[in-house]
Amino acid sequence: MSLAPDQLTETPFRRAVPGPAALDVLSDALRVVRASGALLLRGEFTGSWAVATPDSSAIARIVCPGGARLAIMHLLAEGDCWIALPGRERVRLATGELVLFPRGDAHLLGSGDHAAVVPVSALLPPAPWTELPVLRHGGGGERARIVCCYLRCDDLLFTPFLEPLPPVLHLRADGGSTHEWVSASIRYVIAESTRGGPGSGALVGKLTELLFIEALRREMCSLPETSVGWLAALRDEYVSRALQAFHARPGRAWTVEGVAREAGLSRSALVARFQRVLAKTPMQYLTTWRLQLAANRLLATSETVAAIAHAVGYGSEVALSHAFKRVTGVSPAAWRRSHRRSGTT
Repeated sequence: MSLAPDQLTETPFRRAVPGPAALDVLSDALRVVRASGALLLRGEFTGSWAVATPDSSAIARIVCPGGARLAIMHLLAEGDCWIALPGRERVRLATGELVLFPRGDAHLLGSGDHAAVVPVSALLPPAPWTELPVLRHGGGGERARIVCCYLRCDDLLFTPFLEPLPPVLHLRADGGSTHEWVSASIRYVIAESTRGGPGSGALVGKLTELLFIEALRREMCSLPETSVGWLAALRDEYVSRALQAFHARPGRAWTVEGVAREAGLSRSALVARFQRVLAKTPMQYLTTWRLQLAANRLLATSETVAAIAHAVGYGSEVALSHAFKRVTGVSPAAWRRSHRRSGTT
């Protein structure tokens, strides 16, 4: 049955269904954050035990001082254990599974219910470390072996897509379509944590990055239709088309009407979907993404502010400077100088 025109809530534009070459927005964002993985430590625990892991900012001060943020990953090589965050149910981890803390929140790990909690810092050797630290703790009995990794991510100053994620993501050995390569990657990282050798650091780094991406993809696929946030936006049929257009051509002179045509919706319907899923309008999202691209170019290149302004869609250096200062409180040139002095690259 067809609806009469006055019953339609959205303008029936011709749908521009993305083909295989359509921009992958998740990959584009990951390119900008430049995630790089590495081993952090190994843990060997026995019997009933519990350890407290601090917020990743404390770890960052040791392994990569500067403005980067860390996501923390635990891979269980042997045994079983639980993971706990304040106010949330425990996550049970089985051999060959991993948990990811996208924001690096402080958390507890343990086995059993009555062990005294020991800070990880009390078990670590003094920094700097000349080899991979190994923590040993417990009263004897059943053993749990854990490999801990971190992913260094450049801060997304203006588009923090990691912030809306749950504080912990659990990558299970569930027998799905990606089960074999995920399990093999976990086993390989675990093996490299003890074996080492030429190229080990690069190999572990790439594998942890792949596992990080797979955890994000699984989280995105598991979201209910009513979810909000950046990953939920990538699942929305219309909002995702708008994001693809913005990310593919950030320098274009976009209007709401123009991006609505790309998405296949009316102007008002697209704005409403953006507000529901991302809590901002399409043009607000575009502004934050342009500023993010500008910030990355300021740190990674020697381009002039004027050249960067034109590349990311601002008509002039003055326009970029006004937008940048409105958010950061300083001009692009001053921001570049201060971040380069602090070692944030």
